[in-house]
Amino acid sequence: MLKALEGLIGELRAVGMNISTTETIDAARALQLLPIENRQVVKDALGSVLIKEWEHLTTYEKVFDIYFALRSSGSPFQDDEDNPRGGKLSDMSDEELKQKMKEAVADGDSGMMRALSSMAVDRHGQIESGRAVAGVFYRMRTLRALDLNQMRDQILQEEEDARNAAEEENGLDESDDSPVMRFDKDLEKRMREEEIDMRIMEVQREVEADIRRRLVEDRGAEAVAKTLRAPLPEDAEFLHASNAQIEEMRETLGPLTTKLAAALAEKRRHKRRGQLDFRRTVRASMSQGGVPLDIFFRKPRPNKPDLVVLADISGSVSRFAAFTLQLIYALRGEFTKVRSFVFADGCDEVTDLMATARDIASLTAEINAQGLGVWINGSSDYGHAIQQFREDHLSEIAQRATVIILGDARNNDKAARIEDFEAITKRAKHVFWLNPEPKRDWDTGDSIVSRYGQYCDAVIECRNLRQLQAFVEKLE
Repeated sequence: MLKALEGLIGELRAVGMNISTTETIDAARALQLLPIENRQVVKDALGSVLIKEWEHLTTYEKVFDIYFALRSSGSPFQDDEDNPRGGKLSDMSDEELKQKMKEAVADGDSGMMRALSSMAVDRHGQIESGRAVAGVFYRMRTLRALDLNQMRDQILQEEEDARNAAEEENGLDESDDSPVMRFDKDLEKRMREEEIDMRIMEVQREVEADIRRRLVEDRGAEAVAKTLRAPLPEDAEFLHASNAQIEEMRETLGPLTTKLAAALAEKRRHKRRGQLDFRRTVRASMSQGGVPLDIFFRKPRPNKPDLVVLADISGSVSRFAAFTLQLIYALRGEFTKVRSFVFADGCDEVTDLMATARDIASLTAEINAQGLGVWINGSSDYGHAIQQFREDHLSEIAQRATVIILGDARNNDKAARIEDFEAITKRAKHVFWLNPEPKRDWDTGDSIVSRYGQYCDAVIECRNLRQLQAFVEKLE
């Protein structure tokens, strides 16, 4: 058991989670007090000791399932419920298996969903022993055979048909419903859809967990952990993140915004003292024989800068731009004013659009729908975009403004128009360039980041949320 704990902590450290020696000792002591035959209790208890950030929960659960996997033999863990595999279940056809799974999802029978998921992996996963794979293809084959999307639609449609039939039998007409009754029906329908969606996701997780268990039995926990290793959400790179990682990063953005806002506000409150409060200091000194032992200062006025953000939305850097725009807009209360612009080969303001966008996805969709930032064909042209910004908006930039440019500075060998960029930097108080590419790729190919960078306060590598957070925390 201690060996499994050692492997768990080692892998969590390998992916970037900070786990101290004291926390390792606490986890080992916790194992002495826990009922180790109850896997869920062990999982929750160790998680409470090792996890500091909510965003790391998914990573912890995946790694725990590898090192503390339920195995066919040699494991102290047993399922909390009897596994109904075997007997009549094993004799079912594929269609009967899908029908039984549909019934389990509709009824919310977790034990049956777990058993049927394992059986589906048996039949359709076709796991090959000894192969150093992550199991993604096995998962796809199993889920394709189950066809969970069709299963979801069938459950909801059958329930809808049953309700309509019951209403017809009772002589009820939908047109007779009051607005309140219709609202209640719509609410009930949406809640049921969400419930079924959650159960479908539970089946997917059971399939993934069963495949991981089989891979661990075949190759060992350490080998499987290395194969499945993925960065934490804050360390996933904007330019190369998978769709699943992008979704995790979106979920991370909310808590990160709250934490950053509190940190910025606290930083400005304690950044410096206000002016000497002479009258209060003299008044206090009267009780001390006129000696000013206690010095008082007026409450300082926090200096909130204006922010102007220019974001390249062309190609793969559009993900980076969308995340950064959304983060900075969410922190707008910590700045006097925030104005946002997007560009490809043209330049358009999206400040008002940011105020109405629900999330990153809707913001990106609206920018694309309106063709914002496009002049001719949307191919990157930093020179023309910067020229257009200077002509249309330079006079609107306050002298105390901080300008932030988001992009890789890959200009497709077009004119850089350095003189226009220099004019912007002379107008602003500070200019920072955030580049989502690694430094080793700067100034290679058609990148001209150093030509612009010589006029900036700093050019900063910003490949992930962790680096983006570090930059925002330093803004003054």
